Amino acid sequence: MVRIEHPFLRRFVQLLHFVLAAPWFIVWWGWERYFEMVRFFVVSAHTFELDYKAILTPLQIKGVVHVGANVGQEAAVYDELGVPKVLWIEAQEDCRGALEGALKKHHRDEDVVAITAVSGEEGSATLFQMDNSISSSLKPLGSGHKHFFPFIQQAKTQQLQTETLDGLLKRLSLNPREFDFMYLDVQGSELDVLKGSTTQVLPHIRYLVTEVSAEEHYKGGCLEKDLHEFLVSQGFSLVQRHMPPIGHGNSFYTREQ
Repeated sequence: MVRIEHPFLRRFVQLLHFVLAAPWFIVWWGWERYFEMVRFFVVSAHTFELDYKAILTPLQIKGVVHVGANVGQEAAVYDELGVPKVLWIEAQEDCRGALEGALKKHHRDEDVVAITAVSGEEGSATLFQMDNSISSSLKPLGSGHKHFFPFIQQAKTQQLQTETLDGLLKRLSLNPREFDFMYLDVQGSELDVLKGSTTQVLPHIRYLVTEVSAEEHYKGGCLEKDLHEFLVSQGFSLVQRHMPPIGHGNSFYTREQ
């Protein structure tokens, strides 16, 4: 997804998008939610996500554990800001080629790619792959996702093995001390991933950006309040929260060490 930096251009593009797609949006959401979306994205010029580059810029990062790599959309930011090392984790084998291509394009020679599914424990799981790969998850689509994004449909399922984040770094012979930032984009499995990292990886994490859901976008997926309670119990504090009127957004946490 291309991020438009100029606020007025972004506002114009958003307005055009909402005008052209108005008949479908109104049917899906109703008039009240439609105008709420217009106010948020057009009038206020907000985006779907936090400004990840702005978060990273003032920090001195040793390394990032990036869970939910997809096709490496953030590689350019990591390269521009000189982030020394990133562990890219992605469950979809179909994304490997594009992900490795993005890392090569942006000179991420020290990065590591792991095509695997991480969760709270080792075992078997079903990967629900959507026709939009960024929405694929170890959780099936829930009512929130179907209401706000009915045009995204499940394409296929795949059985795969899961491992914990702690176990993955051990398997790859990576030192957890080399990573102090975690990025979670795992579509409802955020709490599962964190619970599988509490022994080795999470104790060294100082900064964390995660997706958060106020509504059940994925069946059985963690909700924002439960994720927040867990992170607070691990010593993290909420610094920034961004929640568009779709019940799904991002939060930035930090922890003193």
